[in-house]
Amino acid sequence: MVEWVSRWRWWCEARERETNERGWKKRNKRQIIKFNRTAAKHIRNVVLHYISSHRFVLLLKHIVLSTALNDSLSLMAEETPIRFGILGCADIARKLSRAIKLAPNAAIHAIGSRSVQKAREYAESNGYPPSTKIYGSYEEVINDPDVDAVYIPLPTVLHLRYAVLAAEKKKHVLLEKPVAPNVAELDKILEACEANGVQFMDSTMWMHHPRTAKMKEFLSDPQRFGHLQIVSALQSNLIIVG
Repeated sequence: MVEWVSRWRWWCEARERETNERGWKKRNKRQIIKFNRTAAKHIRNVVLHYISSHRFVLLLKHIVLSTALNDSLSLMAEETPIRFGILGCADIARKLSRAIKLAPNAAIHAIGSRSVQKAREYAESNGYPPSTKIYGSYEEVINDPDVDAVYIPLPTVLHLRYAVLAAEKKKHVLLEKPVAPNVAELDKILEACEANGVQFMDSTMWMHHPRTAKMKEFLSDPQRFGHLQIVSALQSNLIIVG
């Protein structure tokens, strides 16, 4: 856990320095949202295989069964499915919703949006179970006593508010990337989760995927791979003009 939290803190610090260097210290809300969209694009290519539903199933299984989870959550996973509440109707939540439905140890319990009608239409279009509770606010999802964990795919500028609120209500937090616009807000989220004894996890599947651990194990074995000194990567994008 320390390792990936450190990576996020390093990333936030780097983006914060870049922001300050460009003289964006007094940016308004619109500029913050634009900044976060740019930041999201920087890590998009790292998690391209994020779009595969069966890999999302692996993510959910890893979240629920990981030894990083506290004892109470592990016990719940063995006895009953983890009941997720989803905040918002973001497109990325469609993929995670499919994984929750496919995972044997997770279930969609509630969906909340700023309007009941939008939440209902979203639930119907994504095949949510008929028993799913429909709410007209994010707070109602968090206040639902039957919700075990919340998934937050909201704009990054809203992460601090709702992640802390969820932690205070003793809900485990699965937070969409990027987790925070700066280091200070990330620290507050982590402090709230730790203080309330709930699990925090970012939704960058690649960092938690068993395949990544296997790659690290392979590259760290001098008998199988040799002594790794430098890694270089080349990224390319397909552009179709028509």
